[in-house]
Amino acid sequence: MGFNLTLLLQALANVTPFTLLEGFDENVIAKQLTQIEFDYYRRIRPVELQSQAWNKKSLMPLSRNVLSLIQRANRVSFWVATLILFHQKIKDRVRAVTKIISIAKHLAEHHNYNTLMGFVAALNTSSISRLKHTFAAIPKKSLDIFKNLQLLMDPQGSFKSLREALKSGGKTSLPYL
Repeated sequence: MGFNLTLLLQALANVTPFTLLEGFDENVIAKQLTQIEFDYYRRIRPVELQSQAWNKKSLMPLSRNVLSLIQRANRVSFWVATLILFHQKIKDRVRAVTKIISIAKHLAEHHNYNTLMGFVAALNTSSISRLKHTFAAIPKKSLDIFKNLQLLMDPQGSFKSLREALKSGGKTSLPYL
């Protein structure tokens, strides 16, 4: 029997992005996101990081890989927020937020702090943080994990907690850029 693209498209027509995400283990998702992130990091050349070239209009062309990484973090944040806001029912949003927090926990375990920041930033956007009924229904264990992740990614003291985690993570860490 051959591959039928029409049948596949019909089957996928009723599948939401979160339904696809729901079918995978959180650790597997975190590993895949970390692999993608690593691919971005390995393209960065040392010259791109000198004198914060990505922040200077005249030097931006020299930092296209750093800019791609920054753009990716912004897209991840938008994607995470969209996965939550896609749902109209509180119980579905609770499932989405709980899954996202679990993925974020695994990102921290894999020392992928750049993608982790995208997840934490998404959960802290006003459109998500205003979902009071949703957050009230999230299990305490998940909320505690999220609070710890927020503390880890807190910019207080020039990201002191993050810098300490990077030191203890060794050479396999993907820092927040």
